[in-house]
Amino acid sequence: MRRAWLWLVVTAGCGRFGFGDSALGAKDAVDGDALPSDLGLDAFVVCHTGSWSMPQPLNMVDTASHESDPTVTADGLLMFYVSNRVPGQQYAIWSANRASVTDPFANTALVPELDSAADDFDPSISPDGLTIYFDSDRGIDQQIWTASRSAITQPFGTPTLVTITGEPTTRSSSPFVTADGLELYYTEGGLEIAYATRSIASGPFAFVRELDEVNVAPTDGAPNVSSDGLELLFESFRTGTSATFRSTRASKADMWGPEVEVTELATLLPGTTGHGGPELTPDGRTLYLFENITSVDLYVTTRDCN
Repeated sequence: MRRAWLWLVVTAGCGRFGFGDSALGAKDAVDGDALPSDLGLDAFVVCHTGSWSMPQPLNMVDTASHESDPTVTADGLLMFYVSNRVPGQQYAIWSANRASVTDPFANTALVPELDSAADDFDPSISPDGLTIYFDSDRGIDQQIWTASRSAITQPFGTPTLVTITGEPTTRSSSPFVTADGLELYYTEGGLEIAYATRSIASGPFAFVRELDEVNVAPTDGAPNVSSDGLELLFESFRTGTSATFRSTRASKADMWGPEVEVTELATLLPGTTGHGGPELTPDGRTLYLFENITSVDLYVTTRDCN
């Protein structure tokens, strides 16, 4: 998914809109609501409706290079993303942090223990920040890897390959693992979204199915699922360029409903030639993503939940 994506959305140039992201720090605590880390994932109603606000760039994270694939811990204080900002280096996983959700993300740094001589993409961090999943070309093909650590202040351990038994292809990417560690949504073969499960968080995943109810040619991927399992956001090229789509369902036992493009992510930013890599916060009120205007950069937007 990411390889086709790079050819289609990366353009020359280094400018970006002059919005600061300090105002967006407050967006993580919209209306003063407590964050899931304060209340527990079952103590609040996840937002699934409303209009998205004007996407704002993360100016203290973005560079003239390529930044994409954001993923954020449940407390909103730690972000991982992908960048190729170091000349001569492959795409690599970087981090940024902040002291409170009212601050902008800053303190960008390469995550050296996850780095390799190959391209590394699509990080997905667990809510507590202790386990990370990502895809990499470091093996025999583009595959999903994982690493863990004992504390947020410690480095991750050596990455290990994620096993998906019964998977019909050798390529897997763009992982999203649910908070309990038991469900995996991912891009299969670089073409479509697939789903796998496991019975214990330390075991291998077992392939279940492709999400045929939302997959449309030529490529869909980069899935992200709300904390209650009722909203799916993903990236698709069905309209000719990278765009963010969403689907919902009434319960986790149901199939996903009709998918709809989140059109305001482009119409609110004239000049956008692609957007994707969606990452919802656990309360469903905030969305991190990339936007491609004059370069591929990280943005954030909030919905009013009406």
